[in-house]
Amino acid sequence: MREKNLIEKCLHGDEDSFKILMQSYEQRIFFACLQIVKDEQLAHDLTQETFLHAYQHLSSFRQESSFYTWIYRIGRNLSLNALKKIKNPTQEYREDLHASKFSLPEKHSEEFDQLIQEGLKTLPFKQRQVFELFDLQNFSHKEIAAKLNIPPGTVRSRLYYARKKMQEFLKGRLPEGH
Repeated sequence: MREKNLIEKCLHGDEDSFKILMQSYEQRIFFACLQIVKDEQLAHDLTQETFLHAYQHLSSFRQESSFYTWIYRIGRNLSLNALKKIKNPTQEYREDLHASKFSLPEKHSEEFDQLIQEGLKTLPFKQRQVFELFDLQNFSHKEIAAKLNIPPGTVRSRLYYARKKMQEFLKGRLPEGH
């Protein structure tokens, strides 16, 4: 089946068509991500994130290029963002989170990253979404507002409550001295 037909079916809610697209390009996207981040597990995660992003934003695909070109750019951008975080892990946590009554470790372990992931699961979807976009993916308030089609004040409010809940979640779980 032609790529254009599959995309049209996807846009009309046919998830099987998207699975076909995904299967067609999954390995190529994985290797593209792997080439950038040099970590197999991270490349697998980024590949999944790439396809999730593509699925959620398929309506913005203008079909001026091939689907692979579009999805490759998504995977490349996600990989480059992940690479920046690897090189500067403290960049993920901005000043408001640091201003809490406890301090986050400057260099954190996989255990700490796992705590963050567990904490994210405790947040309501809308708060988690804003927290991830701002603190983990480094989007600005304005970018998040545009991306989610909500006012900047709503972004700030959701971020405030998400951070407050994350701080509470982390408070009793951080190792002594952090």
